[in-house]
Amino acid sequence: DRKDNIKHDLHLDVENERFQHIKADDHLTVDGNTLTHVKSDKTIVTDSSLHIKAGAALLNEAGSEIHLKSGHKSVLEAYTEVTLKVGGNFVKIDPSGVHIVGSVININSGGSAGSGSGFGGVMPILPGGVQAEKSPKEAEQVLFSATQYAANPKLMSPDALTYMSLADQPLAKLCQKRTDGSCPRTDCPCLGRG
Repeated sequence: DRKDNIKHDLHLDVENERFQHIKADDHLTVDGNTLTHVKSDKTIVTDSSLHIKAGAALLNEAGSEIHLKSGHKSVLEAYTEVTLKVGGNFVKIDPSGVHIVGSVININSGGSAGSGSGFGGVMPILPGGVQAEKSPKEAEQVLFSATQYAANPKLMSPDALTYMSLADQPLAKLCQKRTDGSCPRTDCPCLGRG
């Protein structure tokens, strides 16, 4: 586990892209405002239901088009009023009745239904190159002896190097050759024993 407690501000500046993958739940509670500015497209995809609840108003504005599509049914419900308005023409439903106002009202004559652009979002890319840290027991299984490392340093994995450093273990045996030319090591490479 990891727990951080930041007493004041946190600033993050990523020069390129950011990738995150949460394999369980993601919880976020904000006691103030949440402000997000996306300068290109934004896609939200959920494999189940999407719930949005606003305590006061839910206000949406699109520069050119709003397209809502349902596979089975669409229900728009209000307690006091529903209004569909285009220019000076409108259809208004309120407790007193249904009001239709337009320069010309055509019923079963002329016109055709419009169509929307449809969903065109893209799925996110999963992060790559992130591997879970090995436990000390798992790292210990890939250790090599100092003699093996001295013969071929490339045998030592990064995990083994980290583990041996934390365990204060030598990576290679030091030369113990004495001034008289003798060495207590039975595998001394200086004397051709290794």
